[in-house]
Amino acid sequence: MVSLAELILLMGALGVQGLGMALPMPRLMGQLLHALASQSGQAGGQVVFALLTTRWLPPQQRGSLILVLALASTLAVVGNGGLGIEARRLIADEGAEGGNKVLAGGRVAALVCLSVTVIVGLPVLAFAGVPITPVTALLLVLISQSQASLYLSRSGLYALDRFGVVTWTTGPASVLQIVGVLVLQGMGLLSFVSAAVLWLAISAANALILLIAFRKATGSTGSRSSAWDAYRKSLPAMPGVLGQSYVNGADRMLLGFVSDPATVAVYGAGRSLATLPMLVSNAASQISLNRGARDLGRSMGRFESASIILSAAMCLVLALLAPWLVPWLFGQQYSSAVVVTQIFMGTAFLMTIQVLQRALSQGQGQHRRVGRNLLIGAVTMTVLVPLFGAWEGAAGAAWAMLVVAAVLAGSWAVSGRREVGG
Repeated sequence: MVSLAELILLMGALGVQGLGMALPMPRLMGQLLHALASQSGQAGGQVVFALLTTRWLPPQQRGSLILVLALASTLAVVGNGGLGIEARRLIADEGAEGGNKVLAGGRVAALVCLSVTVIVGLPVLAFAGVPITPVTALLLVLISQSQASLYLSRSGLYALDRFGVVTWTTGPASVLQIVGVLVLQGMGLLSFVSAAVLWLAISAANALILLIAFRKATGSTGSRSSAWDAYRKSLPAMPGVLGQSYVNGADRMLLGFVSDPATVAVYGAGRSLATLPMLVSNAASQISLNRGARDLGRSMGRFESASIILSAAMCLVLALLAPWLVPWLFGQQYSSAVVVTQIFMGTAFLMTIQVLQRALSQGQGQHRRVGRNLLIGAVTMTVLVPLFGAWEGAAGAAWAMLVVAAVLAGSWAVSGRREVGG
């Protein structure tokens, strides 16, 4: 049975999404609410999916599922390179024709994603302790491909200000995700493989719908001759995109290298709640990215400051409620995840600042600055997460991520002063 807590989380996410689809309002706030609704629907579905699979899968299988999904997400970003970011500037400069070029570059991105998954992804997954079988390998390849298409189409639609299209597809996908887990559990078929197949099916369907919507919005699929050219133009943005993806997702892989999937499951339980206060900043970053690409914002203003304040309030509330909230949501066997959740609330607040600053900088084409700052964060994380994780397990890895977030926030502050001074 689904707990009251799980229903509250899903209903809250869908409630925000319903507001985004129903309320008329000024253009900027309408876009923000649509982006927030999309992020809420997606995150709400993912959090409840995590809650249910954490409760019903053995820790070893749940840890393997976390590692496969996290690695597939990272590989999808690697395959796309900087195309999702470049889409903002191409569409801002060239309109629908820029969207055609993004679609053409997406074909190259799919090939790159496939190559990287086979050459790099499978060995990394094996090193993290997940048994590599033909089924596991196929799941990793297909999930990374569907995620790559989903990310690219969503970025293109955001660049075209089609925020509502993304919102309308996210809610049903989240509901189907939860219903699918409930059906599998009711039939006694829930396992690592069946949960991953469910994730793949819904992700692929969502990606197909958004791809069709993106093609319709641009009026064409792009010419074959422009594919490599469009992908090549996106390469300067790649270091920043890869750095952000690595910082966002590689912590679980790094912890898996020095622990077992059960420890990763505890870490993932505490970490999953940190996605909630990041909803506002992630939604606002979509607007900030467009503002930067259109030269409508050169530095963080009241729009971004309000987003940071709201995220900070959510972090504080969740940190205070964690001792009751975590056992209620995940069960008493995950009581050790309370401290992980509390630590991650500090991490989420610091990450909020750099997410918004990064979005503005990427929109303005400041790829060197973005890549340099994220490289500092990635190196810090690569050193500290295995070190602290081997020392104190899930809690140690959480402390390491708090340090990483502080280093990133400091790096953005220093580079910002240097830019003003220069």
